[in-house]
Amino acid sequence: MPYPHKFIKLTLEEKKQIKIKLKKLEVLGKSGKRKRLIALCLSDKGETFRFISWYLNVSYRTVKRWISDYRENGLLSH
Repeated sequence: MPYPHKFIKLTLEEKKQIKIKLKKLEVLGKSGKRKRLIALCLSDKGETFRFISWYLNVSYRTVKRWISDYRENGLLSH
């Protein structure tokens, strides 16, 4: 059974930073880092880890780890 889902709430400043980073990563072609940032945005919008993992084609555990990293370190880890 999957772990309980815990949403995150991004600040307005974090959302701006993510938008800038996503544009830069798109140009550089770094899809792994883009997926992490997209996962944060989807969680902020209330999507479940299960949906995020399906949408990004990564494991549930990966999404859980990304969100946990964000909770512990903020955007520094992304």
